[in-house]
Amino acid sequence: MNLFITDKGFVISRWTEAFPDARVQLAAEADHLISSLDRVWILTDTPNWKERITFFSEKGIKVIALTRAEETTELRSALNAGARAYLNALSNPAILQQAAQTVDSGGLWLPSEMINKVIRVISGLLSDQEKPSCDLSALTDREKEVATAVVKGGSNKEIANELDITERTVKAHLSSVFEKLGVRDRMHLLLIMKGRG
Repeated sequence: MNLFITDKGFVISRWTEAFPDARVQLAAEADHLISSLDRVWILTDTPNWKERITFFSEKGIKVIALTRAEETTELRSALNAGARAYLNALSNPAILQQAAQTVDSGGLWLPSEMINKVIRVISGLLSDQEKPSCDLSALTDREKEVATAVVKGGSNKEIANELDITERTVKAHLSSVFEKLGVRDRMHLLLIMKGRG
């Protein structure tokens, strides 16, 4: 079962669309029932949200922090408290489900724009003189272009504009790159492209 802890007047129908079994409680009334919980989703605007994240995560329950406005400081606080995901509370049901699946499989879910910023910073710190730690010959020229743009921190939309292709095509190329190179995500791609993977 999914438990959403929120503020009065901020109940989003998308939550129950994504998870029909979801239970929504106000922070002031949130009881700490632990049995039968798969995930707890906590709105970061609620009182004592960090303590709630810590409480549930220490009980072995997967916690996802929901925010009204993504910001790096809040993200850091949520992760430090034990959250395994951080995303916008108004995310569509498909994104909510993807975040849950990522967390369930042991991954960490972060907003794509924040990931792209981190990749840009890390990419700038790693030397371009290093050779990739994998063989890129299996990639088509276009896949190499997409991979290179990702390593520079480009979003799918930015890459699509730069290469004059659709975002859907960028996603298709990126999926192919991940499969051919055996990488999990953008960060892993960055590391192998910079010779650190």
